[in-house]
Formats: sequence, structure tokens, C-alpha cells
Amino acid sequence: MTGATSGFGVDWFQSLSKSIDADFYILARNQDKFQSLVTASPRDIQKNIHFVPCELSSLKGIADAVGSVKGQVSSVDILINNAGIFPSDLPSLNDDNIELTFVVNYLAPLLTTLLLEEELSRSESARVINTSSFQHFSANLNLDDINFNNANSTNTNYSAMLAYQNSKLCNVLSTRHLSTLLSKNISVNCFDPGIVDTDMTKDAIPKILSWAYPLLRVFFRDGIKGAETGVYLSVDETANNNTGGYYRDKRLKQPSAIAQSQTIAEQLHQISIKLIGPYLGSG
Repeated sequence: MTGATSGFGVDWFQSLSKSIDADFYILARNQDKFQSLVTASPRDIQKNIHFVPCELSSLKGIADAVGSVKGQVSSVDILINNAGIFPSDLPSLNDDNIELTFVVNYLAPLLTTLLLEEELSRSESARVINTSSFQHFSANLNLDDINFNNANSTNTNYSAMLAYQNSKLCNVLSTRHLSTLLSKNISVNCFDPGIVDTDMTKDAIPKILSWAYPLLRVFFRDGIKGAETGVYLSVDETANNNTGGYYRDKRLKQPSAIAQSQTIAEQLHQISIKLIGPYLGSG
């Protein structure tokens, strides 16, 4: 699981740790936050929670972390790709010169899933859950310019919100596409947690309105509600009957028209494989 040490990921993990008997591998970069997660967990399962150092902005870091997991397990039953960022006001690139939001929010889940495909396929019934957002409806994805190199042109106008929206559209497109590529025993679904009261939500509020956050937050979901659909997709028997779905409030929903385009999904996948290809054999 990624994204377990902050936001509603904490509630998601706590719910799972109390409801299923399993070993949990937490990919995270902050060991102090991980230790807090362990300390807050039931004492009898604390020994089953394992820290896997991982920097999700680095494709090599992801491959190394997944390689560590693969060295410890023979199969994976549930893969939760929950980590995400809200970007800064200016485009930032990772060490592979790829726009940071695109990497953390989208390429990281894709690379993690593909590197663990063999382990997932060994499970009797494996699940992959990706956290997306209703914000994907407002995306304006330009596959010819994922780094926003033309940010000052009429083709692509960069904003932090647009980078976030695009990454979440990619989550939905990829979820649907992977459901046709992976083994039949692997279900792949994504969901919209809604607007949850987290630090990332606070970062997404326009600076001019930051003063109003204490007032706005009363209308936002708490962590338990934000995690609710993720938990459902992780453990509910009926949820595993569907793959390639986009959910909200534990119900299957129609994503945006663009998110349903097989052509765009295939183009996105081809571009993505070129970007992550050097790391696919190293996990």
C-alpha cells in the first residue's frame, strides 16, 4: 500500500488492519510516520506491518522498493495505489525529467502494478485499487506535452490544478486499460474519495481563499468517509465481481467521456511504457 501514512490513507489502512489477517507492506518515505501508523494499530498485528522505503517521485526508487517486496513475498492479494500529491504553482520535473505530478499520481501506480503483475497473478483473486478523483472530469490532457513544455502557448496552459486533474484522468484511463491487459484473476478498479479534509486538500485551495479553509472544511469529508469506498473495493466480495470500474460512495459510476476512450487509453499506455520501460525489468 502507498499513501498509508497520511490523509485518509491512515483510516483506510486502520480499517483493513482490523478486518483482514494479512502481512502489510507499506511503501513510504517517512519512517516516523510509518512508526506512528504501527503504534496506532492493534498490538497483535503490529509485527505484520512492514516498512518499505520508497520515494514515489523516482521511478528507480519505485522499482527498488517493489524489488524489496518481491524478495519477501511469493504472491500479492491486494495492491493499493493511494499516494498522491498536489503540485506547486510551477511545473517540476523528477530525476527522469518527467513532470512530478504525472509521475507520483499516475506513473508510480502503473509501474508498481506492472512490476507486481506476476505476484498478483499468483493470488486466487487479486485486487488493484487506484485512487482517482472527480477532478478528472475537468482535465485537459495533451499527450504530446505531458511535461507542460508549452505552458505559455495556447495549446497547454499549466496550472497546478490542471496537472492534478490530468493525472487523475490518467488513473481512470489506465485502470480501464489494465483491466483488459492483466490476468483474469486480477481486478483493477479506481474510485473518487470526494473532497476530504486532508493536508493535500488544503494545498489545493487557492491561496486567495486559504483564510477560509477553517470554514470550508466543515463541508468536507473526514478520513473515514474518504476511505470508505477504498475499503469496500479492497475487501467486499461483490466489489471483486467487476474490473475496470470507476466508483464513488461504493457505487459504480460513469467516468468522463474522455476517460472511456479506448484510443486515448492505448495512446497513454504506449507513452507510459516508453517512460517506465527502463525500470520494468528491475523490480
